[in-house]
Order: sequence, then C-alpha cells, then structure tokens
Amino acid sequence: MYSLVYESLVACDESNRLVPALAQKWSPDDTGRVWTVVLRNNVLWHEGDEVLSAKDIIYTFEKIKSYGKSTYYAEAASAIEQIEEVDAATMRITMKTPGAAALYSLLFPVLSSNPTTSSTNGTGPYKIVSATETMVELKKNSRWWRQAPYIESVRCLSRESNSVALDSFEAGLLNMVPTSTVSAGKYREEGVTNVLDIMSQDAEVLLVNHVNAGLRNADVRRALAHAIDRSSIVSNVYMNRAMICDVPVPPDSFLYDESTKSYDYNPGRASTLLTSAGWSDADGDGILEQGTRKLKLKLLVNESTENAYRNNAAALIAAQLLKVGIETEIITAKLSIADEESGFVKKLAAGEFDLALAGFNLERSGNLAPYLTGSRSYGNIPAEHWKPLLKSAASAPDEKAMREAHSALQQEFVRELPFIMLYFRMNSLVYNASIQNVGEVRSTDVLRTVSRWYIKTAGS
Repeated sequence: MYSLVYESLVACDESNRLVPALAQKWSPDDTGRVWTVVLRNNVLWHEGDEVLSAKDIIYTFEKIKSYGKSTYYAEAASAIEQIEEVDAATMRITMKTPGAAALYSLLFPVLSSNPTTSSTNGTGPYKIVSATETMVELKKNSRWWRQAPYIESVRCLSRESNSVALDSFEAGLLNMVPTSTVSAGKYREEGVTNVLDIMSQDAEVLLVNHVNAGLRNADVRRALAHAIDRSSIVSNVYMNRAMICDVPVPPDSFLYDESTKSYDYNPGRASTLLTSAGWSDADGDGILEQGTRKLKLKLLVNESTENAYRNNAAALIAAQLLKVGIETEIITAKLSIADEESGFVKKLAAGEFDLALAGFNLERSGNLAPYLTGSRSYGNIPAEHWKPLLKSAASAPDEKAMREAHSALQQEFVRELPFIMLYFRMNSLVYNASIQNVGEVRSTDVLRTVSRWYIKTAGS
C-alpha cells in the first residue's frame, strides 16, 4: 500500500529488471563502485511546492542507517557506503562493492527532508488523507510526475488474517485481496471475480547435506532430481499454484536462462545414475546398498499447523524416492517465522538432516550468495567452488554482463546441484472483475500498475 504513497530512485518491472523511477538515469565510474545518479526534474511532493532534491535522498539514507539492522531496508543501507550531493538534482553514490547489482539497494522509499511536512508526505500516485489502525484512505495525486491515476480514491483495510480478508471479499466488503492460498482458483467467476496468478520470489527447495558420503556424489544428487515427480506435487499439493524450475531464479526473471531445464521426471534415468554411483539392490529387498550400507535418508520438514503443504510434499517425495530404491524417514521440527532459535532452523544449522524441505525468499537482484556461501548455505555446500561465479555475477557492470554471469552460475548449478530446486510458489490476486487493466504484476509489488487501472461501469 505504501508503494502508492512513497517512491524509490529505481523500480523493478515485471521481470525484476531495474527501471527508472525518481532517478531518470545513472552511470558508473571506472571502478564500478561510484554511480552518478540524476533525479527527474520537477517532481513535486504531496505537500507544498517543493520539488524532490538530492537532499531528500541523503536524508532518507541517513534515517534508514540510524534505525540499525532490524529494519526492512537495513540491507539496502548496508550496501551503500555514502551518498554525496553534486547539485540539487545529482548525487554521487558510492557502493561497498562494484557491479550493477548494487543498484537494487536503491529500492528504498524516499522521504521528504522538510521538517515542516508530515511523515506521510510522498511523491507517489496517491496521498494519504486519513488513517486509523484498520484503515488508510488514499486520494489520487493530480500533480504526479507521471499521468495521474484514473481511480480517484483507494481505501486500504486491514483484516486479522488473509482468510478473513477473503471472507470479506466474498461478502462484498472488499474489491481486491492478494493471497497465497492454493485454493484461490475457487473464487474465479466469469464476469464477476478475476483471479490473477502472480509469480513470487518464494523458492521451494530440497536441501542436501554434503557431509553424507552418498549425497556428496553428484550423480546421486542428480538421481534424486530425476526421481521426484514435481508435476504430481504441484498438481496434488499446490493445486497448480507453483511453477517448476531447475534453478533458484524465477522463470519470469530477465536473468533466467531457459536452457537450464535439465531434470524432468525420469525414474529410469535416476536408477541408471544410482547404478553408476555404485548402488545396487543385491539382496532384493527394494532398498539400494553399497556393501552393508543401505541408502536410507532422513528428510527434515518443518512442523506447522498453518502450512501443511511441505508435509504433504514430503510424503509424496518419500514415496517417489522409494520407487528407485531410496528409503526415506521423515522427521519434523517446529518452525517459527524469522526465529533463528526455532527447532527447524537449529537442525538446519547443525546439519541434522540428509535432506530437508525448505523455502527461500530470494532477492530480486538475483543474489544467490546467502544460499551457496552465506548464512543460509545449509548442508555444508563447498563454498569455495561457488565464490568465483558469485563474484562475477555481483560485479557485472551492466545488464548484458549480468545475464552472461548469471547464465554461467545457473549452468554450474544444474551440473553440480548443491541443492535441488523444486518450484516457485505462485500467489494470486483476487479482485472484482470491474477493475480493468491490472496487467502483469508480481507478489513483491502487486500495486505496481495501479495508475493504469480503471473501473468498468455498467454499459461501458
């Protein structure tokens, strides 16, 4: 909702590509760390007649830094070394590392530096006219630097849960509800309710513990990937609200390399790979072995009353792996969101698993370092192998170089399979069919196209 009120220097389009917003252009110096950023001309704030200036950007950056590491935009601030004013419309922004990917740190909302204006003073297509704990009312900004929105006002209402919000929608109390429920399709009704499936950054993965001698063999990891029928899981567990992908890059991203499609469901190929890795069923009990060692794996999954999807997926995966001679024991641990001390996270960090079903909310910049070499690199992934590829991707100076570097990283990912990418979750936007021209949006910014929306009235 606040993306309608406040804007950032840059924005992401429907493919996660950076596009100009409050900044009209930018260029790097020879080091790739220092960027000259030029603001748009005559961008007015909601209040008064002041125009956006470099001072506002510097003020916002310093304010974010003052909040410390606990805030949503702390990571953005940590990537920027300093912002200097060149003139009222120009800044010199020094990043801590070189590369175009650092520009994603400029996605923070810009605040006015004028102390006489309210904290709700923004530059976006809508301005706040009233607010309570449960409702924020917005009115269109007729002075917006782009074409003013067609819809005059927007009322944003909070509900105690998403299910309550959907009930309110069915009762005619809401016109639009974003949701992650897999049963969103049931709300679709021709001419009455539209349900738009939207891509998320939420990757569902099967982590592999490389301490396990058997799983250290890449052919065994490849066999696992071929043995899992992801189409069946997507259909039966997620009701087709997920998209199969072999790499941890959303298929609609400008960085995605389509040639990385490698692991179709092929139990015959899985068995061949396991045989080449030295596994066989000599005693005929249906479970593969090497000598006296059986191919038995512990599959860790989080225990949650709110989300049984992974538990159901784990049961299907265990049954599918058994068909190729791999016995799986499912173990559960409690997970609390954003709690590093929860049982599930502790077991991941301690390596108390052979396989683990987990979810990663990936960065829009395509940065995979946290999952291959960083704090979320569970399972003793050999970090040194990935550091050169990650560095090339992070330091790529422009979009062309970024695509090439990320393609090389993705190709190596499907060759080595440090973990097994399963699918990306799809969210949904449930809305009244009278709302027109919604277009392509993503879960990271479902209101991105709101200025183009209009209401179709009877007879129109």
